[in-house]
Amino acid sequence: SYDPDGSIVSYEWDLDCDGDFSDAQGSLVQNTWTDDYSCNVSLKVTDDEGATGIATTTVTVNNVAPTVDAGTNVDYVLSGSPVNFSGSFTDPGTGDTHVVEWNFGDGTPAVTGTLAPTHTYTSGDDYTVTLTVTDDDGGVGSDTLTVHVNDAPIANPSGPYTGDEGSSFTFNGSSS
Repeated sequence: SYDPDGSIVSYEWDLDCDGDFSDAQGSLVQNTWTDDYSCNVSLKVTDDEGATGIATTTVTVNNVAPTVDAGTNVDYVLSGSPVNFSGSFTDPGTGDTHVVEWNFGDGTPAVTGTLAPTHTYTSGDDYTVTLTVTDDDGGVGSDTLTVHVNDAPIANPSGPYTGDEGSSFTFNGSSS
């Protein structure tokens, strides 16, 4: 900005498109938007004689998808034992809201609303677990981990056993 017959004495900015030039003052200002945004930002200058001029430019802030971390692989767990998960995410759009969803890879319904669910697998296999985070602007981030589940051993004692007091019993846990 310049004044051909004097000097600029004030710089007033409208950074939120509301027509009010009180968002910032000065010839050089900085602003950070915490959510996606599109607006015509305006600068009003006033010279030493009270004359004003207004210029406008467009600012477009694009949404960025969340960055997701599902956590570390689970190398060994027995079927029937609970597995505790702990995921995390970051999003530069601090004004966003988020939906968190875990898919445990075993056909059970997904779990939403928590970054730290517990899940129990009923049979041995390798499962790919996916954590997906969706922001309110449609940005989607996801990450996976693997859970290695072993079938729990099956106890199979022979028997039944019957005897009198003082009798000795021999138990056999081998399958036949």
